[in-house]
Amino acid sequence: MMETLWTHLQFLLDLSRDPQDPDAGSMVLRTVVVYVFTLVVIRLGSRRLLAKPSAFDVIVAIMAGSVMSRAINGNAPFVPTLFAGVMLLVMHWVLAAAAFRVHWISATIKGTRIPLIRDGKVLDDGMRRAHITDEDLAEALRLQIHDDDPSAVAAAYMERSGDISVIPCPRG
Repeated sequence: MMETLWTHLQFLLDLSRDPQDPDAGSMVLRTVVVYVFTLVVIRLGSRRLLAKPSAFDVIVAIMAGSVMSRAINGNAPFVPTLFAGVMLLVMHWVLAAAAFRVHWISATIKGTRIPLIRDGKVLDDGMRRAHITDEDLAEALRLQIHDDDPSAVAAAYMERSGDISVIPCPRG
């Protein structure tokens, strides 16, 4: 029974012919199979790729898309390519779990926050490290505290996500 099902699936996906020359129908079916397969694998393995991703997550998403596209267009063998996509997501999950438990792994693969303002003073070294201009910082201040004056800020950081977080000075 399973052998017959596999034979039919191979025929429908055009896996027995030259992988460089799939017909339109099999390519459409490959697209559906790869899409559903990838969606299931990502939902099971990494909700982070579906949330606000870090650079770590974006790299994995781009690589997964690249790998899985090869199964669709026939540039690589279908089933081994699906396994490669799964392995990529397993590696992402393992590294994310390790980063949760070990600080230096987290800092290495996800980065660290960079101080931009401390006690109302702009930190030039942090601005250089974060590649932030004065105009970028002023915009972030206006958006978050409705004032672009750094002296109104207790602290500001370029977070690991690339966002700028601002802690205003206490009012008193």
